[in-house]
Amino acid sequence: MKILSALYESMWGYLVKALELPNDYPIVKAYRNNVPIPENAIIMCFREDGNLDQLSRAYEGNKQIIFDSVRGTMQLDFYGEDAYDKARQIATLWKSTYTTDTLVNCVPLNNPRIRDLTFVNETGQYELRFMLDLELEYNTKYEKTVNIVEDISQFELESINV
Repeated sequence: MKILSALYESMWGYLVKALELPNDYPIVKAYRNNVPIPENAIIMCFREDGNLDQLSRAYEGNKQIIFDSVRGTMQLDFYGEDAYDKARQIATLWKSTYTTDTLVNCVPLNNPRIRDLTFVNETGQYELRFMLDLELEYNTKYEKTVNIVEDISQFELESINV
């Protein structure tokens, strides 16, 4: 999934820069079975997407190029003592020019709200978790080889009135 890889890389870079985190800070791509969540982690999880508008097409020689604008949702889960502060900072920055200038491969769309999802962990202790659903727009581009008819006289037409 090259599209998702690019979105995850872009979001990782944005979080490191916006929150001024070290490069080895535990920012994890999606949840994994039987793997504990690192302490004070941020979990990124791409959840859904949908088309924003009609497809556009262009032709170059025997290639059809198809473009699409897509709205996607990236869920961020912040864990640890400063989880709320980090979520609040990203929620505040999300629709700013800072975010638009910093993100690569996508642009912000919504004004996210923070949800408190504090839970009881495997040791019976409360663990802080704050979640943001960030809506973003990204564009796709696919090239396909097609047969292009340049002269209609190449075809013999049959009547469909029998």
